[in-house]
Amino acid sequence: MESSVGKWVLTDKAGKVLCHIDLLNEPSPRLEEAKAIRLSKDCSANVKKTKIDAWQIAEIQLVLVGGEDWVYTMTPDKVGFVSDDAKFHLKPEGK
Repeated sequence: MESSVGKWVLTDKAGKVLCHIDLLNEPSPRLEEAKAIRLSKDCSANVKKTKIDAWQIAEIQLVLVGGEDWVYTMTPDKVGFVSDDAKFHLKPEGK
């Protein structure tokens, strides 16, 4: 989990930046076994509405957790993580 901590960029399939995300190494204020997330102010409306506020690693997948029990899993790829439907990529900032 430690290697996932840091600054990340969420993009769509075409590579358009949707949000800059900080995966923090501090406990989530809402969920017991998760870590906190900080989203940039310029996130797209679709990302904002998910109210992502926590993350955790479950087996090999990165799990993003938001309001109203919203959960999104991403699987590791060569650069970072890719959503199960391949519509979204999360890669370290600067890569």
